[in-house]
Amino acid sequence: MQTVPKKMQTPRDPALVARRQDEILESAARFFSEHGYQNADMQSLANELNVGKGTLYRYFPSKEELFFEANERGMRLLQEYIDSKRDRSLSALEQVRAAIRTFFRFFDENHQYLELLIQERAEFKNRREPTYLKQCERGQKNWADLEQHLFETGMLRRKPNKTVDHTVNNMLYGTLFTSYFAGDTRFEDHTDRVVEVLLCGLLSPSAQEDFLATTSEDPGKPKC
Repeated sequence: MQTVPKKMQTPRDPALVARRQDEILESAARFFSEHGYQNADMQSLANELNVGKGTLYRYFPSKEELFFEANERGMRLLQEYIDSKRDRSLSALEQVRAAIRTFFRFFDENHQYLELLIQERAEFKNRREPTYLKQCERGQKNWADLEQHLFETGMLRRKPNKTVDHTVNNMLYGTLFTSYFAGDTRFEDHTDRVVEVLLCGLLSPSAQEDFLATTSEDPGKPKC
């Protein structure tokens, strides 16, 4: 792995530095998405940005770090996008629906960040803290107040916990990945179906009662 020591020489203005980093990361996300991590050449990226390769290495000392930072930035943008669209004047359940729709819409508009998550798993499967999991933790913290409200008002059967949060995240990201692999990239179209299963479940009320009756004495079986 080629590495060049960090030397932030120009520009020196912190605001300009941050803006330049964002420009590089935005282009890098598209570049990695189009070419794949292994085939992404730093010189080609530098040419696309109309800068010298040394400039890239001043900001990001290796291709690996550039990739991780581009991926991390994508997940920050996702969270900022969801938070910026949150309308607290809506009912709690409508806020849930709107958040899920906004989540899918972000990836409709930014396929490159979904591609980067997939590439990270393929290229760095032993990474201790994958970007995807860090984003899940951030999202859970930002929406904990809504989950607590749903529980306190009797709309949730169980108190929110990490198991529930992970299950919801698995449903959302699973929908993204399987749709993407199938060539279906209109993710927002899945919103209502996901919300229906998440909030209403699959079983009718009578079927839920029958299911509970057969599982109530077995603590190892799932319960509605």
